[in-house]
Amino acid sequence: MAEPAPPIARTPADLVREVWLVLLVSLGRSAVYAVVYFTAALTAGRPLAQSAAPLNSSRAPGRPTLDLTYQLLGVFFALVPVALAWHFLRAAGERPEATSVARAAKTIMRSPGAARAQSEGGPPR
Repeated sequence: MAEPAPPIARTPADLVREVWLVLLVSLGRSAVYAVVYFTAALTAGRPLAQSAAPLNSSRAPGRPTLDLTYQLLGVFFALVPVALAWHFLRAAGERPEATSVARAAKTIMRSPGAARAQSEGGPPR
C-alpha cells in the first residue's frame, strides 16, 4: 500500500483564491446574473411589472452591449469550475499538463487525422 503524500504547505493567498473560486462556482453565477437581469429590467424603459421572460431568444433584444455581457458571463462562469480544478491540482502538487486529459489531447493532436486537418485547414474527420 502506498504511503499518503505529505501535506502541502498552503499560503493564505491559496486559501483566499480557493474560497473565491468555490463561491463563484456555487453562488457567484446566480448573484451576478440576478444583478445584471435586474439592471436590464430597470433600464428597459417599461415598468418592472410589465416585464416578460422570453424563451430561446436574445437575452437583450435591441441591446447588443447587454447581450454581449450575458454571453461573456456565460463563458466566464463555464470556465470557473476548470479554474477550480486547476487550483486543486496545483495545491496537490500536480501539474495540470500531467493529467490524463492533457495526455489524451496531445495524443489526439498527434493523430494522422489532426495532421491532415492542419495541412487542409479544417477539423479532423
